Amino acid sequence: MSLGPIGWMKANTLMGMMKLHRAIWGRPLTGRDEFNHPFGSGLAWNESYYFNFFDHQIGLGGFTRIGLLPNQQSSVGLLALYPLDESALLFKNDPSLPEDPNVLETGPLVYERIEPMEAWRIRFEGGMVHVSEPRKLLDRSASIENPQFQEVSLDLEFRRLSPVFNYHNLDARSYSRFLVERKIPIRELRSLARVSSHHYEQAGKVKGRMRIGSEEYDFEGSGQRDHSWGLRDWRAPTLWRWLTAQFGTDLALNLSRVVVGRVEIFAGFLCHSGRNYPVRRFELDTEYEPGELIQRYLTVRAEDVSGKVIEMKGEVVNPIPLVLEQEGHRTLVVEAMTRYTWKGQQCYGIAEYLHQLG
Repeated sequence: MSLGPIGWMKANTLMGMMKLHRAIWGRPLTGRDEFNHPFGSGLAWNESYYFNFFDHQIGLGGFTRIGLLPNQQSSVGLLALYPLDESALLFKNDPSLPEDPNVLETGPLVYERIEPMEAWRIRFEGGMVHVSEPRKLLDRSASIENPQFQEVSLDLEFRRLSPVFNYHNLDARSYSRFLVERKIPIRELRSLARVSSHHYEQAGKVKGRMRIGSEEYDFEGSGQRDHSWGLRDWRAPTLWRWLTAQFGTDLALNLSRVVVGRVEIFAGFLCHSGRNYPVRRFELDTEYEPGELIQRYLTVRAEDVSGKVIEMKGEVVNPIPLVLEQEGHRTLVVEAMTRYTWKGQQCYGIAEYLHQLG
């Protein structure tokens, strides 16, 4: 699409503003950013740490999150595992805010900083609820009667595969043109602050041990982590798509598309040759299961600022639908273990889709 002289003038002005913003907020991240930040106002202000991990040979994986809500004096811990039988194992607790919030521990779920920006350790020892049919978590009236528990032990080390990627470092030229083409007013970009104004991502190698019941596994694979801070209003986005995959050292990627109000933003990176390259273009086609809430097949096309173009297919293996309630409003986040294929290679990763249920 040709923008015309006025359109290009607007795009160039916006690009200049975005580059200024990036110069201020897209600064190189340091080890200090691996710890908590001064918190802002609003009940939904949140400091969030997230990891996912997959053993591509065994077909075992999971994800975990610890979130701190200082203005509510509370925290949340979540661990979900994808067992080999396509069931789900879930653990969640929401204890009060720890006295030292830089100690990331919610009961049996513990994160340890081994080396900032380089390595973390994830530990868990305790019972998890076994959900034989995870899709039933969608049914509000359904309850887990007489829950069955599995004893789980997990000790994993996450080591960097890619440098950290600051989400403020998106490609200003591509995104300014994108906004002008869609006639999105610049003033409405402020609405994006409702879904974490600071955010960085990193792909990594994951190695350790896992025990589920009587079965023990030597775990070796890869995964993704992110750290974000700011407001986290789950009611704000009308669309949220977030994908991660790692094909060894050949390619690791994180792709995101979010819509808040009239504003749409795409972000993420492709990592190859040991470097992160911001995404210039990202297209995603999805086929859903009946009901249009759970993704089934994905086709991804992306180009980064180096000119590298990828096309990747995804097939959902095991979706875990999580319903979040905030002041009576329900938001569905489907965190789906997905088998990705790129240039004949396969790996497991995450396809995270959000839907507002009202």
